Amino acid sequence: MEESTPIAPRLDADEQSDPPISPIEQLEDSEKKLVQMLELASLITEELSRTHADQQKLEQLTLKYLTLLKEVKETMLQQIPHLQGGAEFKADAYGVRKDLELSSKVVDMVRAQVDQMSLQSL
Repeated sequence: MEESTPIAPRLDADEQSDPPISPIEQLEDSEKKLVQMLELASLITEELSRTHADQQKLEQLTLKYLTLLKEVKETMLQQIPHLQGGAEFKADAYGVRKDLELSSKVVDMVRAQVDQMSLQSL
């Protein structure tokens, strides 16, 4: 006798989606991503310090770093107005812009080092 496989009930689109994440949970998630970014930066620096750095590994690590940076940036830009009670806060955005500028410079430096290493390996 054949066993019948139970058929899972079909969920509506609303039932399939995860419940909305609260602003504090989004910020906690961003904090975890920032820790991951620090770990990635350490791995990138370690790889760059090697005599024969693995280009593919560097590219993967850098891509992951940039992806996390983009995600954190988007969350921060979305959550900053909520943290200020919805009020405009152009004066306080200076710090966020400065952090983004600094992160962009770090990424540019890593790219320059990767380019330099690839030229040396030729």
